[in-house]
Amino acid sequence: MPLYLPDTVVLQLYRDDGEAEFAGYMDANSLTFVALGDAERPALCGIDATAQLHHEGAQRALVSAAGIVSGIRRRRLCIALGMSELSHLLRRAYNTEKGNRSNSITGSTEKVLLAHAFSDAVWAEESFHCLSTTCRVGNVVSTGIGSATRDLAVDKWRLDQDIMELRGELMIARTVYDYRHCGYESNRPISGIKEEEMKRVNAIESNREEARKWQLSVFCERAKHEAEKMIKKLEQRGGATLDELERTLEAKKRESSALQADRESRIWEYEHTLEKIRTRKQDKESASERLRQAMQQPEQELSLRQSAIETREQQLEMVQLDGARGREAIMRERHSIEVVRRTVREERRRQRRQWIHQIKEMNAKFPEQARLLAEERKKKCEQATAKEDVAERALAADIKMIEEYLPKLISLEDIPVNPEETDIIRRQFDEVFTQ
Repeated sequence: MPLYLPDTVVLQLYRDDGEAEFAGYMDANSLTFVALGDAERPALCGIDATAQLHHEGAQRALVSAAGIVSGIRRRRLCIALGMSELSHLLRRAYNTEKGNRSNSITGSTEKVLLAHAFSDAVWAEESFHCLSTTCRVGNVVSTGIGSATRDLAVDKWRLDQDIMELRGELMIARTVYDYRHCGYESNRPISGIKEEEMKRVNAIESNREEARKWQLSVFCERAKHEAEKMIKKLEQRGGATLDELERTLEAKKRESSALQADRESRIWEYEHTLEKIRTRKQDKESASERLRQAMQQPEQELSLRQSAIETREQQLEMVQLDGARGREAIMRERHSIEVVRRTVREERRRQRRQWIHQIKEMNAKFPEQARLLAEERKKKCEQATAKEDVAERALAADIKMIEEYLPKLISLEDIPVNPEETDIIRRQFDEVFTQ
């Protein structure tokens, strides 16, 4: 069951359906209230914030229930004994029921006692609190010290309750701490109760300190005797006395100190060597870092050059690709040009043949005209003049020259076989036409 939670409070109300039902039913609007003892004790207040909040919530629930109880004048209550604010409220509500008309009919108030104990050792203090509360309540109910019925006056009830609580606390203190109050079960008044209490407390503390010192001295003496017995047994068993063991121990200590000194010297040498190695490593690392930094610029230049070379290679590949495409285009264009040239050459051959044919026709026509003119002169019995003879001879020489040079001058081939001969023929023609 959780500590300091409102769940530890059980409140039960019976509904009153009407005045007629209440007249014949004594339990109408009755209330049964059970509050566990732990719900009233703020043991962890100020220490555990969560428990403090739960305790405050439980107290609010208890006060609300007591407020409801204070307004009901029907049935007697079963009140948890204690000195809390809830007990005060429940006592006030309890005493308001003395005028209930059913008091003579109903019997004594029934009491139910709940004990909440834990089996875990962690909660031993909580279990002790619950059991002590059970003991106090049981003493009130069974021994008859004071009355626990509804007819007890509130002042008398409070007095008896306080007496029983004080008796319970004194019993616990005497049982646990062996403490007996100076005024316990005493009928005479005591003056200076605080001083007497401090004297008793100081006496208890001094007795406790003396007992502790005595127990410590007894324990030390017993341990000393047991150590001596143990030493004798070990000497008998081992065959060596304590002095010999001490001398052996001193020798071992000297050897250990020598070994420790040698170890420290070796450690110093190792540390010195390690420092040299570390320094050499740092120098190598610094040199490597400098070389790495020095290689960064050549690496950058190399990367730039490689990128430039790759760019040039790409450009060269593009140029080669363009050259191949150009060659293909040139071959296609050359083929078309060859076709055009072939057509042009054929056309030129045709024109040259035509020219040669025309020249041959003219050369054949001029001698025919000269022959006709000569026949006409014969018919007329005329003599040709010297000028006409010269013209006829010149015409015949020209025709002969044209027939001789015409194949050389007008070639059917587009390109001459020998350009030098063509130049020579061109110069001869120039000289002829110049003359």
